[in-house]
Amino acid sequence: MSKDKNAHFSESFEFNNGQSDYEFKIRKRRKWWLWLLLLPLLGLLFIRCEHDITVHVVDETGKPVAEANVQLSYTPHILAYNGKFLSNDSVSLQQTTNNEGVAEFKGMPCSVFSYIFYCMSDCEVSATTDCMEAKEEEHNFHYTKNIELKMNQRKCDLYVLVLDLETDDPIADATVSFKRTVDGKEMDDSVKTDPAGRATIKDYPACGIVEILRGSCYGYADTTLVNLPAQQMHAVSDSTTMRLRPIKKRITFFVKDVTTKEPIPGAEAIVTLTDSHSKTVRSKSTTNVDGKGQGFFEDAFILAHVQIEASKKPHYNDSTLTGSYTVDEFLKQPDDNRTVWLRPEPFVIEFENVDSITGKSLAGVTNNITVTEPDGKVHTSTETSNRNGMFPVKAKEGAKIHIESQLRPNYLDKTTHIASFSKPEKVRMKPDLVTLEFRTVDAERPTSLVPHCDLIITGTLSGKNRVVSSGPGSFKVPGLRHGERISITASKKSYDTNNTKIQNADVDALLAATQDKRDIPMKINLPPCSAGNPLAKSNKQLESVQSYNMGTRYGDSYSFTIKINGGGNQPDIFILSDDDGQFDKIETADENFVRSYTRKCPVITVKVITCSDNPDDSIWEYTLSCPN
Repeated sequence: MSKDKNAHFSESFEFNNGQSDYEFKIRKRRKWWLWLLLLPLLGLLFIRCEHDITVHVVDETGKPVAEANVQLSYTPHILAYNGKFLSNDSVSLQQTTNNEGVAEFKGMPCSVFSYIFYCMSDCEVSATTDCMEAKEEEHNFHYTKNIELKMNQRKCDLYVLVLDLETDDPIADATVSFKRTVDGKEMDDSVKTDPAGRATIKDYPACGIVEILRGSCYGYADTTLVNLPAQQMHAVSDSTTMRLRPIKKRITFFVKDVTTKEPIPGAEAIVTLTDSHSKTVRSKSTTNVDGKGQGFFEDAFILAHVQIEASKKPHYNDSTLTGSYTVDEFLKQPDDNRTVWLRPEPFVIEFENVDSITGKSLAGVTNNITVTEPDGKVHTSTETSNRNGMFPVKAKEGAKIHIESQLRPNYLDKTTHIASFSKPEKVRMKPDLVTLEFRTVDAERPTSLVPHCDLIITGTLSGKNRVVSSGPGSFKVPGLRHGERISITASKKSYDTNNTKIQNADVDALLAATQDKRDIPMKINLPPCSAGNPLAKSNKQLESVQSYNMGTRYGDSYSFTIKINGGGNQPDIFILSDDDGQFDKIETADENFVRSYTRKCPVITVKVITCSDNPDDSIWEYTLSCPN
């Protein structure tokens, strides 16, 4: 009723003389027709529409990036979508860029409702590729038609191993030279090898090419490798190992700890030869993980006197070779007599780097050590573990010790913190395990997978792998180690066993290789499907099972026709195709039965079971016809 007390209402009614009381009800008028007008407007909110977005992927120079995996995610905000009302389920779409770096997302569902109430909603767009760093951005979904994603080259560390060609010993302090491009300019660069003979080239384009790689060290002939794909250098392998040939006369010696007899890597030594006329020549050397050093000379006179000085700061006192020898005498001495023994400084103890799984000692680990003594003094050092995994640490009891250990790429970095030192410890390092994907494929049609192959997989370091089946034809082998070799034997009924494709193969080389290098071809060893001649007869058999090679593939399947002559006593005949592992029974309705089939697997098995228990009643034959 109106709030106005002076409002007037009028309405006519019929007066009845016999009725003295009347009741008046005043009701506000409701305009229902306005709601009817809104119904078409509400219906508009259900109208679907489609939206297109084109993504352009380029590198930092603006060049298109082909074969990039582009993913676009958004929420449609449609009133009724996929059987749900007011659903907030997101949609994720994926495309691969073409040669122009373009990925098109067409026909993405949206609605008038989403344009009105969610017009400012975003979509997430990301691009990934093996050679570039992942890129992810957010853009308005409804009013964006073109998106440019600029990706930067992914960079990683490359690894080179330098060994002596004759002894296979690691060469410490060798120079590895290479070319790199910085800001579009080609520059010469170089790195040194550590006591394990390993050189690390940092921040190189992950998919670049190392055009020239040269290894050099005094006393050796240079060795050069050319056009090495960076992907093959993400770990040390045969292809990234440089073996240098000695070209000068050399004197070999050792530097060891006098108390523990452990080899000392990274010791600096000077070998001096003095002839009878007091003429001297010197050669500098750095010891490797075996504590082994070498002095190279143009001409080492056998009667010249040998003197060796060695130093390893800050953990050892300097020392010289004990004993006096001519070159001829020195070369004939046992290892201990050709060793410079260093005495450790006070409070020097030895830690050990070990594998966290096997417990084996790890050589060549770089340990960055920080020691805070009880009086607050701080000293730092970098030590490489020797062949037995040992490295020195100088610390008093109660000192704080912080150790950063690295053995890339084979092991994950390890941080060790000791709040109060009391005794030496083992630094346990976790292997950086890798997973490789393999496929069992048809030898004649490499794009077709052969499922359910039995596998025997063995790694030289990881041992026998738990994966024993190829599953759908594509399988992953986890738990492999950098630097090991792997062998795979694949077998399956009706196929030849393949134990040669992946035989003693380098894991790191396989990791960098394309998928076809990890495909295991399986060759069918069955009789072919005939062109109409009878393939099998009963020979009074109550049951017969035979498999056949289906021959030529058409599209994504194989076709064949089976003709059965049961001779009056129809047998039960079953068809097994390896793609589903199930027998399909053929219901034979008369003596001469013909039916055509298609299967996705190149092998089928025909099973015949005679209805009678009497072999003399087993009379049948069948023919398989394939369009070979």
